[in-house]
Amino acid sequence: ATSAGWNAVDKLGDDARINAVVVLSDGADTASRSPLQSVVRQLAARARGEGRQIRVFTIAYGAAANKQVLADIAAASGGKAYAGVPDDIEAVYLQISSFF
Repeated sequence: ATSAGWNAVDKLGDDARINAVVVLSDGADTASRSPLQSVVRQLAARARGEGRQIRVFTIAYGAAANKQVLADIAAASGGKAYAGVPDDIEAVYLQISSFF
């Protein structure tokens, strides 16, 4: 899902704006078409200036969320990872919106 969202922003993005994807996930890989390391490499290359930079902000969903995977994705893209506690989701979205 992260890769699909990223690809959609890549196709429709505007270099005059901040291009970003917000992912709410448990970090589990259930139906990927791209391996995690491939996605991380692609995000990191874009963050280094190789094409349109698309930041990914991740929100860990659920007590058993794989926070490390989500942190790796966010860090590679120049985004940020957040813990998704139900009572704090609104505050997390407000924090993310401060980047724009």
